[in-house]
Amino acid sequence: MTTISELGEDGLLHELSAVFRAPHEQLTCGIGDDAAVLAWRGDLVATVDSIEAGTDWLVDKTPRDAIGWRAAAVNLSDLAAMGARPVALLCALDLPGALPIDDVLKSARGLAELASRHGASIAGGDISIGGSERWSVTAMGDVHGRAMTRDRARPGDAVWLIGEVGMAAVGLAACRMDTEPLPRSIQRCVDRHLRPRPLVDAGRALQQHGSRLAAIDVSDGLARDAGHLARSSGVHLELAMDRPNWLDDEAQRWCESADVDWRAACASGGDDYALVVTAPRHEDIAAILSDVEVSVRRIGHARATGAGERLAIVVNGRSCALSGGGFVHG
Repeated sequence: MTTISELGEDGLLHELSAVFRAPHEQLTCGIGDDAAVLAWRGDLVATVDSIEAGTDWLVDKTPRDAIGWRAAAVNLSDLAAMGARPVALLCALDLPGALPIDDVLKSARGLAELASRHGASIAGGDISIGGSERWSVTAMGDVHGRAMTRDRARPGDAVWLIGEVGMAAVGLAACRMDTEPLPRSIQRCVDRHLRPRPLVDAGRALQQHGSRLAAIDVSDGLARDAGHLARSSGVHLELAMDRPNWLDDEAQRWCESADVDWRAACASGGDDYALVVTAPRHEDIAAILSDVEVSVRRIGHARATGAGERLAIVVNGRSCALSGGGFVHG
């Protein structure tokens, strides 16, 4: 099996170009030149993040295509939280020389697949051979009108959860335990951990509605990320969730037998890439997103802040501790 060191940087670039070369109406010059050229529309929204072997994915248990998928999802979810339309991704790779080229191409296909699903092209990037494996992605999108930001919540606003929380954390726990066979509902959690779904369509629909909305993506756990929004807006958030949709009786029995706290997973587990949105009380976010296939539920309200915490979370009747730094990858 050919490794990256054997193929060389030029050979690897040639192989990756074949995977990533997909046209986009705004990409006038892409892979193969010194820089990409984009014909831009509206305001530019840009974000960058990276994932590293052993920290952001379980090396021996993560399919190769899921690595690239996750690298794209991290950044597309940030665009979703701003309400932006994805346009182009830049990908910088740090790769061990002994890594088989086939493994890299499988990961590249996963990245390209998720980007394509949301209308984005891979416009270029960089390759470094040596050291640990890291996939760094810069995502760029456009937005017409004001982008959604974290600082627009006001006392009296309703708080909405778009998508699900807790699934990826339970899926990660199942992957670490390496127990087979898994109940179907827990296997869905594993799939969510491996291939999270950025809610780009929901974000765009909310932004295009034109209301005063604050939004953040839930990548490091509901408690940590909702706390970021609360601090940015200068409000206190009171959140309460019932039993989540994904937790059927079978999944609850598995969590109990495996000593996995699903309430804590909902409050603090990461990598679900849901959205937390605040809106004036008269706005029905479920109605705005009626044409988008996504779970939508109202989970609380914002009030004027006082002394102490900016956030309180109750999950299925139990108050959840908010101490600690939130979700830790790996």
